[in-house]
Order: sequence, then structure tokens, then C-alpha cells
Amino acid sequence: MEFSTITPYIEATALGLGVGMEREWDSRDGGELATGSRTFALISLLGCVAASLGPYMVAAGLLAVGALGVVAYMRTAVKDIGATTEVALALTYALGALVWRNAQLALGLAVVAVVLLASKRRIHGLTESWLSQVEVDDAIRFFVIAFVVLPVLPDRVLGPYGSINPYHIWVLVVAMTGISWLGYIAVRLVGASKGTLVAGFAGGFISASATTASMGAASRQPGARKGVLLAGAIGASVATPVQLFLVLGVASPKVLSAMVAPLAAALGFLVAEGALIYYLTRGANQDSDRAPASRRPFSLVPALILAALITLVLVVSRWGAEEFGAAGTVFTTALAGFADAHAPVLSAASLVTAGSLSEHVAILAGSAALLTNTVTKAILAFVSGGVRFGVPFAILMTPPVAGFAIALFATGASV
Repeated sequence: MEFSTITPYIEATALGLGVGMEREWDSRDGGELATGSRTFALISLLGCVAASLGPYMVAAGLLAVGALGVVAYMRTAVKDIGATTEVALALTYALGALVWRNAQLALGLAVVAVVLLASKRRIHGLTESWLSQVEVDDAIRFFVIAFVVLPVLPDRVLGPYGSINPYHIWVLVVAMTGISWLGYIAVRLVGASKGTLVAGFAGGFISASATTASMGAASRQPGARKGVLLAGAIGASVATPVQLFLVLGVASPKVLSAMVAPLAAALGFLVAEGALIYYLTRGANQDSDRAPASRRPFSLVPALILAALITLVLVVSRWGAEEFGAAGTVFTTALAGFADAHAPVLSAASLVTAGSLSEHVAILAGSAALLTNTVTKAILAFVSGGVRFGVPFAILMTPPVAGFAIALFATGASV
């Protein structure tokens, strides 16, 4: 008999033993456990044996494990009404059965299960003391748009010029709002110690233009540290290339590969400037200078606005291409960039994926949108913060723009 014949059974036993040991470890503080590590190992082995015999045996074994779980719960429910161990027992059986077909996936899922089980206290502490009711409500809304709305949207081109794919547009919305969540979490985790710079960076994931204006307005307040707030405004602009790096991979990997060098050049200058200003003014980083990045992690209205804006830019860009060729696409996308940087860039990339636009034109259009959006931020810096805030901001934005343009020409993407 070859060793490979018994390998699945060994893996299933080890899998169950790992989950069972975690359950025994969790009950060390006096909790009552009806099933120990040996039981979990045997249950996982049973699942693997049942899978080797056929689907009917898997179903029969699942019924038996379910009955065992009910008995175990009845024995321990007086002291502990939780059913985590019983659910883990059923999962262990299922993973043992999965080992027969895909051992690598089963072992990976077992690791995830053990991590979740071992993180009981951390997760409970997070939900009880860290999350607010607003954040829980927003999480539910985000899960709805990601896992309820997205799957039911049609994945085909519709609308004028065949330019609208509802599924792809909503994928971009989910990606953008998900990244905004990460920015919000960054503020919750380190905002208290890093202050305005982190708040500006996180706010940039939602709207770099609005965050720049917020920093400028705060700089007019008596006693405000303009240097600190300027670093926050630069931090907001850092979020734009970071976000595009992540979302362009979803919209069009081809466009992303062509824009990696320009975006990296701009990002490098922005990070260096923000870090330098923050270092020079870190002693002045007081709580009173902070501009909040966002009042809540997720809001449905901005998500709907983003979807509408992407749809509008897609239609207008295709109209411009039909009526005026490549120049029309670049022009209309550049105009849209005055309002928002992300939507026109992602719309151009989506048109490449759909085969409606060449990669070369999409890169030019996206670059034009980023340029016009930079102009918008500079104008807002002047309007909200005055000359003493607007001039330094405009000067600091020059190297990133120049770096982007030089890298764009150097890579031949603009030719």
C-alpha cells in the first residue's frame, strides 16, 4: 500500500486534532466541554472515511454528528448556552470530508476556523467596547451592497453605446467603499497618536478634495498649526494613487500596469513631502488641529453618487469617442476630473476592459482627469485656507504632478 493512499486520513485526523486542542484550551478556565480533542480528531477522520465511501455516507455521517452535537449541547447548556463548540464539531466533520477532495483547501479553512475560535476574547472585546451602533449599522449596509445587491446585478453591457455594465460598475463601488472602510479603521486604530496626518490620509479615501478644503478651513482658525494641517492635506492626496493602485487592478489590470510607474512617482513625492512636513511640525500636532476624516465609515448616498458618476462618465466618454474620436474621450474625461479623480479614471479603465477604448487613450484620459482634479484641490486650498495655505499647497503639488508626467513619458505610455 502506497503512503499516498492513507495521506488524506492522516491529514483529516491532524485537522480534527488541531481544532479539538483549541477547544480544550478554551475550556481551561472552568468551562464544561462534552467533546475533547480526541473526539474532534475522530469526527474529522469519520468525515474523510464517509467521503471516500460516497455522498450518501457523508449525509448519514452528518446526521449522526448533528445528533451528537445536540446531546453535547444539552449536557453543557446549563452552564454555557453558547453553541460554538457544537458548530465547530459539525464544521470539523465537513472539513474532514473535504480533505478527501481538496486537502489544501480543507487545511486552510481549518486554520481560519482555529484562528476565529482562538480570537474569542479579542472579537468580543472589539464588539463590546470598540464598535459603536453607527459602525454596526454601516457594516450591515456595506454587506448588503456587497453580498446582496452585487450578485443580482446583470453582468452584461446595457444603455447608450453599450457602455454600461451594471455588475462591473457596482464592483468598483464595492471596492471603493471597502477601501474607505480601511481608511476609517486606520483613524480608529492610530488616529489618537498620529493626529491630522492619518486623519487626512483616511479622509482622502472618501474625498481628497473635500478633505483638502476641510484642512484649509481649519487653518483659518485662531492658533491653528498651518504646517500640521498642510501635512494632512498632502496626506489626503496620498490616498488617491493608493486607491487607484488597488481599484485599477479590478477595473483593468492592463491600464494599471501602464500607470504603475507614474502613480508610484507621484506617490513617492507625496509621501516624502507629507512625512517631511509632519516631522518638522510633529511637536505642534495637537488634538485641536485635527480635521475628522469622516463622521461614519460608510454612507449609502456617496456610494450611489459614485455609481451615478461612473455611469455618467462612461456614457459621456463613449459619446465623445463616437462624435470626436480619442480627443473627445480625453476632453470629456478631463472635465469629469474637476469633480472627482476616481470615477473618470475607473470609467476609462472599464471601457478598455469592455473593448470600447484603446489602452493608450484610456491612459491619456485618466492622466488628464488626475491633472484637472489636482487643479480643483489647489483651488479649494486657496478658497478655504487663503493664500497662506493655498500657495504652499500648490507648490507642494508641483513635484508629484511633474513626477507623474515624467514617468508617463519615460515609460512611453503617452506616446
